[in-house]
Amino acid sequence: MIEKKLFYEIKKSADFHSVVMTTFSFDFHHFEMQVLKQIKQKGITNVNLLVDDKMLDESIGLTTGNLKNLNSSYSVSGIAAKGVFHPKMALFVGEKEIMLIQGSGNITAGGHGKNHELFSVLYATEEDKTQLPLLQEAWNYLKSNTVKIKGFSKDKLNWVEENTTLLKTENNTKHLFHQIADTVEVSLLYNDEDSIYSQLINLIPKDSIKKIKILSPFYDENGALLLSLSNHFDGCTIDVYLQENKGLHPHKMEKQKNINFYSWDATERASMEFKKYNRKLHAKLFVFESNERNYCLIGSPNASLKAFGQENYSGANDEFAVLYKYKENDILKDIGVFNKKLKLAPSKPVEADPQGEMVVDKIRIKKIVILGADKEGNKITLFLQNHESYKKVKVKLFSTWGVLIVEQMISKITDKLYFEVNSMIVNDALYLQLYDEHDSIISNKQLLNNVSDLWNTNPSSENRRLVRLTTMIESGDYKLFEVMEYFNTIHSKSSFSKNTNGTTSYSDDDKKQTKNLDYALSYEDAIALDSNSKEHLLILKQHHTIKIWDSFEKYLKEYSRVIEEDNMDDEEEADASTSRDRKDPVSDRKQEYYASRNVLEKRREVVYKFIQNYLKALYNFENYKDKKLGLVDLAMLLIVLKHLFEVTHRKYTIKNETETPAELNYIYHIDGNLSEIGSFSGAILNILGEFINVSLQSEWDEPKDEYTLKKLMHYKNISCINSLFSIALIKLNYKSDSRFTDWFDVTAFNILNVFSAPNEGFEKEIENLINESYIKDISNQSINEIIRKWITKHNDQQIPPQYFNNKNSGICLIRKFIPSQDNPKFLKLSRPGFDYDEKEHDFMNEELFNIESNKWIKSKKSLVNEL
Repeated sequence: MIEKKLFYEIKKSADFHSVVMTTFSFDFHHFEMQVLKQIKQKGITNVNLLVDDKMLDESIGLTTGNLKNLNSSYSVSGIAAKGVFHPKMALFVGEKEIMLIQGSGNITAGGHGKNHELFSVLYATEEDKTQLPLLQEAWNYLKSNTVKIKGFSKDKLNWVEENTTLLKTENNTKHLFHQIADTVEVSLLYNDEDSIYSQLINLIPKDSIKKIKILSPFYDENGALLLSLSNHFDGCTIDVYLQENKGLHPHKMEKQKNINFYSWDATERASMEFKKYNRKLHAKLFVFESNERNYCLIGSPNASLKAFGQENYSGANDEFAVLYKYKENDILKDIGVFNKKLKLAPSKPVEADPQGEMVVDKIRIKKIVILGADKEGNKITLFLQNHESYKKVKVKLFSTWGVLIVEQMISKITDKLYFEVNSMIVNDALYLQLYDEHDSIISNKQLLNNVSDLWNTNPSSENRRLVRLTTMIESGDYKLFEVMEYFNTIHSKSSFSKNTNGTTSYSDDDKKQTKNLDYALSYEDAIALDSNSKEHLLILKQHHTIKIWDSFEKYLKEYSRVIEEDNMDDEEEADASTSRDRKDPVSDRKQEYYASRNVLEKRREVVYKFIQNYLKALYNFENYKDKKLGLVDLAMLLIVLKHLFEVTHRKYTIKNETETPAELNYIYHIDGNLSEIGSFSGAILNILGEFINVSLQSEWDEPKDEYTLKKLMHYKNISCINSLFSIALIKLNYKSDSRFTDWFDVTAFNILNVFSAPNEGFEKEIENLINESYIKDISNQSINEIIRKWITKHNDQQIPPQYFNNKNSGICLIRKFIPSQDNPKFLKLSRPGFDYDEKEHDFMNEELFNIESNKWIKSKKSLVNEL
């Protein structure tokens, strides 16, 4: 008789990614505070709730204040029924396993603990598919109730089936017994073309039943269902358990010799103490006993015709139940329900039906049905039904507290309706409703799906891997090569990696496949999308690069806070002569240990591949016209720079070697051949040079909503600081070699052209970068001095005379005047970002720049013609 915590009991080894839950009444706060937390702890990302539309309509705006996750981490859809939508199901789906929990409890505090409820479970895996046909049938039942759902809520439901093979097999069987154990068979009962009552009497032999036991809180007042069961099963004994002064009893039914009423409160289960709480009976249980076989029905139907229906018509309510056929007579012994009897006369209800489970005629008829509402930035999309008689409607948007935020008149009504609202206002909007010209309500309330946030809940393996990775980054628990390997894996699956000729190839079929995979596109695939496409707009906020960089920033902010607190402790605890011993900021970093040099080289290959893939994407960027730089591009740049900081001068140890030569003691060295990516310095020059090339042919994206605009400005500022820090670092490292000074300086000036000067107080960010770096003896003062000089010269336009500045070429070093310096018509230009010329030992553009036309000349022949 041990009670179970409904979702807490799900085994830890379960690997579910999605859940579809149904309920009649719904407590938003109970769900967010209790249920959602447990579901997320199980690794489930795609959460979908189906609620009776009338109950949902009454709750929205009244009990939705202070919700944090609604429409951003889970979706709620209203489901209409002739009576009420009453099933209580939770279908958990993973790639290789499925589980159904179904029974009597709503998603409320009562349904999940305070009431007496009863649930049953079905489960199947890829290895054991015994119960799979039943689970497939349950899924088909859920799909039949969601056919009218539109918009992003529909997409989320489609994700369930798309991310498992277990639900894709066609299964059209309905209401049949399936053997699940040696002595147990199971059938699913739910109102469709046939009623639950009709299905029940077809599955249970009429002449074999000797006794029926019923447990239910609600009945027909005249006992109609009880009488139907009594007549069909030839007057067998029926024992009915009622809770005194609770529920709705069959108090108007004439007394029947074969129908007995007993007190629920006298049973062993009812007498169990539960935190001194007076629990209500809400379980629904129907047991049919015979000499050979017993039958047990567990689910949502109450003992009423509205729930069960009759032979010639289906029940008014949508209900769902599981019918067990078994041999053992004591299958219900452990729940302590029918082991004690105390007769009780049915009584008139002393309280109204608080949940409306028996009420059908409370339906509010609305002329327009909103089937879905999605918001993306300041754009809202509505999906409408029954709107034909209206030429215009008034849309009102409300906050979580039900406070009107804004209203807008729409003059052209279609099935799929688009409109825009102020970007500041829409962020506070939770739901909307339609009104006519006389300000009368003409639709249901509809929750607004925040598409940009809900996109994160996609349960694909790629997205779940991303969620795991970002969680580890934020906690500081991720391993050095995990992020780079993640990006390398995605790149290997991209459409570009399959293109052997190395040219850009992004077909229409490829684009169609991005509908539910935008977050998993490689950076190369992402920049190939049409800038005006829906996919591109979603990527703008949901690409994995942005999520990963945001996770890094969260971690870095926390790390900086710890350092600041440590410094403050130094000041408070130190005296004039001594100071507190403090751990070096980077001393707690784990040193890399490798089993062999072969493992070390494989790790280095991960770094090279990561950088090469990024450079390849930047090269391909140049093949597109009218491309705009935005959040994705900056996040990718920041991630690459972050990982160059992570691997440079990071020490390693070979476990099987007693000594490691000092010159080989770093995974990645700061100096090396500047024309190649084998060192930090070479990688920085090549990466930033190519990014400058991309920026010259592109414009910055112009977000319309304030949040994205502020985020873009922040990304640009931090990208500028990180880039300038990188260049200043290598300039310090090569300070004794004047040959390379021009390369560093011209790159810095171009970076300032791309991003503009960093915000005031950038020195604090530089300090954080130094604290994070593994490179020893970096002078904060020297780095800041170099950067300030660049900024001053750039702001004052003090570009040295040997530099050439042009919109089409950027700031370049002039290496040759043609035909002469006194009469130049053409220039031979150099800067990192151009191909490295081995003969000239310089980053030279092989073309000549025509000063008059501001164009590049591609051949010597064209030069001769122009001269």
